[in-house]
Parts: sequence; structure tokens; C-alpha cells
Amino acid sequence: MFYVVKKSQLIIFTLLIIVLAAAICFSASSGDENAALCRNFLKDLGYSFERTTFESSEIIIPEGFGKVYESYNALQKEAGFDLTPLRGKTVMRYSFHLKNEDYSIANILVSDGKICGGDILDPSISGKMIPLIPKEKE
Repeated sequence: MFYVVKKSQLIIFTLLIIVLAAAICFSASSGDENAALCRNFLKDLGYSFERTTFESSEIIIPEGFGKVYESYNALQKEAGFDLTPLRGKTVMRYSFHLKNEDYSIANILVSDGKICGGDILDPSISGKMIPLIPKEKE
């Protein structure tokens, strides 16, 4: 038994494929733009880092802040950011390995193409987290 495809079905299917391909291309290019934005930001802060993002992922800022997020948001405020307006929203987190630093990972949060927060951390068991502020000159 053969299935006959109508011309309108073929056009709709073709348009769907084109829209999906464009969405994938846009998503990849905006990710590249956001990663470049993060790299420039880290450079402006005085950090050297591996050029490639080792991780990028979507995270959801919780609607309600418990003790942990209140503490994290206090860290954000030290760097001039505030996650309060982003409650319940999804943002992208880009992570970079820092070179020659006690703190070895920089996490940068991006929302709508703008940096909205992040941290620099030492992932060891006794590690600490510091705000995204300019690196102290040595």
C-alpha cells in the first residue's frame, strides 16, 4: 500500500525542516556569541583562561531563595549583579578553566545576551568561591 503525499503536506514538512535548521543554527551562534562575551569579560577582569568553554548549561534561578541562594546572591551583589529579578528564569552558565590561579574555575551567567552574574571558585574540598571582580594585581 502506498501513501500519497499531498503538495501542501510536502510544503509544510519542508518549512518545518527549514525552521528547525534555522533554530539550531541560531542557538549555536548565540552560544558562540555568549561564550565570546564571557571570554572578553574575564579578560577585562584580568584573568587568563583556556580559550574554550569546558561546560555550558542552562540553569534555572529558583523562584524562592533559601539560605544557599541568599548567600550566592550576596556574592553576586559584591560584583554589582543581582539575581533577584531573574527568579524563576532560565539563564546560561558558561564555565572556563583559569590559568595560574588559586581559584581554578570561572562560571559566568548570561541572560538575554548580557552577563548577569557568576563566580570564581576553587573546586577542591576546602575550596572557596569569590565574586566576579577584577583580579588583584600581583
